[in-house]
Amino acid sequence: MQGHYLIDYPSTKLIDDAIKKYADAGVMVMVTELDVDVLPRSNGRVTADISATQEYQEKNNPYTKGLPDEVNKKLADRYTDIFKVFLKHSKDMYSVTVWGLDDGTSWLIGFPVRGRTNHPLLYDRQQKAKPCYDALVKLKQPQKKYFLAVCAIFKNEGKFFVEWLNYYLLAGVDHFYLYNNFSDDNYRELL
Repeated sequence: MQGHYLIDYPSTKLIDDAIKKYADAGVMVMVTELDVDVLPRSNGRVTADISATQEYQEKNNPYTKGLPDEVNKKLADRYTDIFKVFLKHSKDMYSVTVWGLDDGTSWLIGFPVRGRTNHPLLYDRQQKAKPCYDALVKLKQPQKKYFLAVCAIFKNEGKFFVEWLNYYLLAGVDHFYLYNNFSDDNYRELL
């Protein structure tokens, strides 16, 4: 299942129902490309179709100076609600892949409108953990062990590996698939 979610769509019930249907069919679920778009869509379309672009409008780029506290809380609550569904179905899930390491490298900077300032991931543009990260860490349930894997592509992210890996280890991830995109930093020393 692709995880390109909006801050208010789809409902967690829809996500829950979809995972249940796959599980009932005997399919292990992999959530790929997880991010949560906080920006408004002027055409109302919910799609990851890269040809479905929109014209830039100032009103659809409200968070150029960062997320207000209330939006950060809403984003943290949204990630928490989504991951509660994932944890509920952990026996039927193979992996959850977050679509990027930080907001500054997210594909949503250029989609569906080029040049907007989006904040869809767990780390901000300075690679600092956001409130949504902290909320997910609190979800850790030490009495259970979940089989979760993270798949990520990276380039010159070595200085952030320790914090990034610690986050996913706290969240219960026990397998990492890391693909190097021609890094020229010291990432090997940190792995």
